[in-house]
Amino acid sequence: MTNKQILKKAIAKAEWNIIDSYGSKVVVAQLAEEHPEIEEWKNSSSINDVIYSHSFAKAFWGKEWKDGDVIETPMSDILTRENIEPWQHHLKQMVLLPEDERLKYIEKFL
Repeated sequence: MTNKQILKKAIAKAEWNIIDSYGSKVVVAQLAEEHPEIEEWKNSSSINDVIYSHSFAKAFWGKEWKDGDVIETPMSDILTRENIEPWQHHLKQMVLLPEDERLKYIEKFL
């Protein structure tokens, strides 16, 4: 997949996660009104502005750990599910990667 395709699919997943969090069908106008950041992600000319946005990370990875999620970091003994949310963990992991590998990291979660 190209970087553009990865980013487009990642934004679509984040948007779906927001819609899914409503628990029922949400009206598009309501979604746009309550989550204007979605359009900002879609229209951003900077990949980093999107992937490092806290609102994007929260929507993409979520705020709750799921069964099977593992914290993989040299600081695993310090970081636990109790003191870091998934979106925070993944942002920290991306910062450690070379710039050209960050979207490939996101691709693993599509």
